[in-house]
Amino acid sequence: MKYFVLLFSFVILLAYKVSAQANVDSVLRKMAIPQDPGLPIKDVINHIGSEVYIRDTIYGYKIVNHSLRLLFIGGKYPNQVLTIIIKGRKLNKEIPLWFKNGIGHFSGKALLYEGRPAIIITSNRQLSTTVMI
Repeated sequence: MKYFVLLFSFVILLAYKVSAQANVDSVLRKMAIPQDPGLPIKDVINHIGSEVYIRDTIYGYKIVNHSLRLLFIGGKYPNQVLTIIIKGRKLNKEIPLWFKNGIGHFSGKALLYEGRPAIIITSNRQLSTTVMI
């Protein structure tokens, strides 16, 4: 009986992981199409709690600590329309500081941060940038 319950639990967890991966993969497929503008940044406020994809100019950034970096989209701080929260020591170590004035492609969960819309990034698969020269 214990083995049956253990096997059943494993199958349920595996099914959950596969469905979550399918959601991430569908969002990442949009990132592979540079012409896809994604969701307009002013509409992110209407999608709090959902997975969103946006593409827009990065106006600035702030390094809070080794595991937290903020990118400002839609205007310079403190007048940004949207904040991208990059969370994780390893992820922040891998990302160089060439973000400013680049075009960012971001997918992640929308939430409110200091009363404004934000997208939280926890994996390098959730972001890419194009540097403007």
